[in-house]
Amino acid sequence: MMNTIDKLSSQIDQACRAIAPLWPLKHFVAVNPFVGYADRPFSETSEHLKQVHGDYPLPKISWFLEQYRENKIETSKIVEAIAHASDEIRRAFANKEVELKLETFLQESIEPFLEEEVPYQLETFSSYVDKREGSQWNHLLKQEAAKWCAAHFDKGQSSWRSPWCHLSFFEAWRKSVKIDKSLDCSEIYDTRKVLAKIPHEPLQAIAYAMDVLQIPQERVADILERTLLKLTGWGGYLRYLDRENELRGNDSDYGLQLLAVLLSYEVILHHNLKSDHDRMLGWQRSLQEDLSDTGETSIPFDLALRLLWQESLERSIEKSFQQAIQPAIPDSNDRPTLQAVFCIDVRSERFRRALESVMPKAQTIGFAGFFGIPAEHHIPGKPSAQALCPALLAPPVKTARSLSDLTGEKWQRLEFEQTAAIDRKRAWKGFRESASSCFTFVETFGLSYAYKIIKDAFGMAVSQRKPATALPHFAQAMQPADRVNLAESILRGINLTQNFAKRVLICGHGGECANNPYASSLDCGACGGHAGDVNARLAANLLNQNSVRQGLEARGINIPEDTTFIAGLHNTTTDEVTLFDAETKPTLDLEKALAQAGDICLLQRVADLDTSVKKPSLSKIRAKSRDWSQVRPEWGLAGNAAFIVAPRSWTQQSNLSGKAFLHEYDPQADPEGALLNGILGGPLVVGSWINLQYYASSTDNNVYGSGHKAIHNVVGGIGVALGNEYDLRPGLPLQSVSDGTHLVHTPCRLHACIAANPATLDKILEQQPHLKDLVTNGWIHMISLGEDGSQWLKLQANGTWTDSQREIEEEAQV
Repeated sequence: MMNTIDKLSSQIDQACRAIAPLWPLKHFVAVNPFVGYADRPFSETSEHLKQVHGDYPLPKISWFLEQYRENKIETSKIVEAIAHASDEIRRAFANKEVELKLETFLQESIEPFLEEEVPYQLETFSSYVDKREGSQWNHLLKQEAAKWCAAHFDKGQSSWRSPWCHLSFFEAWRKSVKIDKSLDCSEIYDTRKVLAKIPHEPLQAIAYAMDVLQIPQERVADILERTLLKLTGWGGYLRYLDRENELRGNDSDYGLQLLAVLLSYEVILHHNLKSDHDRMLGWQRSLQEDLSDTGETSIPFDLALRLLWQESLERSIEKSFQQAIQPAIPDSNDRPTLQAVFCIDVRSERFRRALESVMPKAQTIGFAGFFGIPAEHHIPGKPSAQALCPALLAPPVKTARSLSDLTGEKWQRLEFEQTAAIDRKRAWKGFRESASSCFTFVETFGLSYAYKIIKDAFGMAVSQRKPATALPHFAQAMQPADRVNLAESILRGINLTQNFAKRVLICGHGGECANNPYASSLDCGACGGHAGDVNARLAANLLNQNSVRQGLEARGINIPEDTTFIAGLHNTTTDEVTLFDAETKPTLDLEKALAQAGDICLLQRVADLDTSVKKPSLSKIRAKSRDWSQVRPEWGLAGNAAFIVAPRSWTQQSNLSGKAFLHEYDPQADPEGALLNGILGGPLVVGSWINLQYYASSTDNNVYGSGHKAIHNVVGGIGVALGNEYDLRPGLPLQSVSDGTHLVHTPCRLHACIAANPATLDKILEQQPHLKDLVTNGWIHMISLGEDGSQWLKLQANGTWTDSQREIEEEAQV
């Protein structure tokens, strides 16, 4: 029995990890929705997910044909894709008795054909009954489970909190269901009787469900996964909670408890329907179907077509980056007029290019926007700290917001006052929104809100983005050596160890919008879904300290006395830059240059936001950030397609149109590849999460996105649901990837173009198996540029590096 329970526990853990974590709205982070399948090939996962969701996570062939007609997919790239087709694609064509060549490929794509039926689709008991009898039990049980999730995990949005929120979720659910009559109203009876038989421990409850539902051992893992995939939203949020606890070394089993709840509902339904012998016999037969392994390694023909189209599209995109990356040596070693460090975010690429045009002798640098300070930032009065670092990390550095003279008793008094102010605001909000007092509020105070409503309606509201004026500081006393270590890692990470300019700008970024639950999705992903001003100010302040500079000098990094580090925040919605803590330094000329760059950058984005605008007004464009009816204040990271790890001089002469993450890297300064190891294991993985989030939300927004903003309802202050649904929606809103008619984000996998030799990259991939899985299983493309930029070698699934263009040319000559 113990061995059986241990095996079941392992299968449950695997099922929970198949669900992508869903970050709450207050710090929403784009995440790879396929993160649980990274160890499987892209094609295999696509076939598997069609069985789950009804379609492949790939664009429709009709969309590919539209791109082909618009010459966004080149014929030569289709030829390349066919020449390098995988064995499984070749077998799919052979099984269809279709020759794999350009003419037949296009013909099969253009001619209407019936997409192949998936031969078998494993179902939960409720979905099996629905399919057999046309009922809607599965939807009912999903709604019930999601309803109790919303009640239990509510973050203060609800007027009435669950009286059992102090209990574990599974135990709270049991107490709720005992008195709830919803199932009785739907003709599901004996809930309390069945519940009495279900064990109180979640793991034992799941084992009990497996016995009652008579799930064969060979089907247990699949049934567990399918059951959890019923609630991808709440399942994702609970996976997020588990993951956060795991990062900090704490035990957590929220996913296990949700699975126990979902399976308990299945047991209750089974109790009500088990009297029908034919129904139960059909259920057992469905569980036994397709258990044999035929050893067939081909894929469905319609999947083979779409995979070839996807590969052709990505080869066409790859060509544009191959032309854009041109290795070059910087013009001179003269001291720059300015060095500006920006986040690697694709929106920074446009601004950097604009700033370089305004200040030709300025040097811009790309680095992950938390600037090497993984901070857990505490704000007085707030119950929880902000994790200002990539989602992959648990922040080890404690920081806080305060005035420089507030310490000890004064700090405690400030925290008390801030907490009291938040409590008063919460009480006032409760009075406004409570079912018992909201009408009294409107009748008494409604008229006093008229001015604010008019301002908001006509876009006259003031800016919503108000960075804190108080200087952030390290909350825990750091030893002098630790401060120097941190400063050194920052400077070496951005490859800035010599030839310092007089002014070095460290510029974080954040978005600005009104009436948008997904506002944090426009902020910095490297800062955990927050703006990057705190990290920028911490870094600038650290690097301005004399004691730190003296320590750096002993390590070979000499910062001139006249060099000043200045912190800034790039508002990516308005393309305005705010400078911090520079009152004693003359910055008017810098502010003027940044303003000019912002205007240039904003004008370049106008066509993306609204193609109908003929004579754009900068003030009207910036007003979009304050317009509460604006569903597209900016496009965020839509269009991202490449992650370039190389010197800026290699891309400085090219217009990358905001489609590339740019991370500064000099292979000559990193002979052992230690810095590159950190870049590929951190920022690149985060970039792949962002890329695959946009990919999935563009490919099938109904499944992987969050649907239309017009019918979003915020649930529990955690996520959004569509209309009166209870399950949270994963992914991005439709308006983040589409203009209403066409996709503005081209769904393609990320191209990681790296200034390193294949041998160096192979060594790093061996040290990072998860990253190797992403590349060799086809979730991202990895391209070696060589240390001098003279190569263009792509890593294949079998671990070899090939120059596909050279191979095609050689084949053509033969």
